[in-house]
Amino acid sequence: MSKQPEIDLTNIPLDDLVSLHNRVLRKIAARAKIDLESQHGEQGAPASAEPDPRLELEIATPVSEQLYLPSEVPRIPRFAFTGPGEGWPPRPTEQRQVRQLQAEPLHGSFTDELEQRVRHAALSYPDVRELLGERHAFIHTDMAATGKSMRPDLDRPLRMRLIFFSHTHNMAVEVEMEGLELVRAVNVPGFQPPEAVEEIDEAIEIARADPRLHGLVENLEASGLLQQFQREDPLAGRRILWVTFFDPGETEGEKPARYGAAVDLNRRTVLVARQDPDLTRSDTRQSEATDA
Repeated sequence: MSKQPEIDLTNIPLDDLVSLHNRVLRKIAARAKIDLESQHGEQGAPASAEPDPRLELEIATPVSEQLYLPSEVPRIPRFAFTGPGEGWPPRPTEQRQVRQLQAEPLHGSFTDELEQRVRHAALSYPDVRELLGERHAFIHTDMAATGKSMRPDLDRPLRMRLIFFSHTHNMAVEVEMEGLELVRAVNVPGFQPPEAVEEIDEAIEIARADPRLHGLVENLEASGLLQQFQREDPLAGRRILWVTFFDPGETEGEKPARYGAAVDLNRRTVLVARQDPDLTRSDTRQSEATDA
């Protein structure tokens, strides 16, 4: 098979290319019609019969108008942000006409200042103080549930829910406030909310003062985690935090524990204190029996 000569199309005007394109399409269409008629003739059908629709070929519509192409390739916008050396927070590199606006809190919105005021107001009610007892910890505050179909009334004070844990009574306490007014305060039996920051600090302080760790953990940092026990366990429901002491300068990743202690915040006692940080129920129960 002889090799077809290559045609240089770079110097041919666009109008001539369009005309050439149309002539090629017409030849293809004519050839397709001849092939279809021949096929029908071989099968005994009249040559003038209409071609079977199932055998019709879709031929591109010839270009009849002049094409206008851009002289340059369009530039695709590149979305990028500034780097660490250009200030914080990062911003788009090609931003224009930027105006700084002072953000203002919405009327009646949940702010840190409002949360502090509501918490202090809740602690001023005798009913709340009676449920909490002398020793307690504040856990968190959130918006009281209003239901999906109810829209908040911006003309009324926010309804907020405060969670405490009473170490005196070993009981979680839920307080609902509307603005600075008390709505209700109830015990929540069996509920162990997450450990509060003040509980972690108290547990670390108690653990550092334990004679078994005295002189060993003064230069170590510490963290605390609430322990969970099975319902049938004698320690179930007790507010016990596991305190881990570690050296912050040892590694850049996870800090290996040096010492550990199980602290009972209800009784302000250390149940377990040892170099091995793993807490086992058997050791805890044995220490609990000794303390009893």
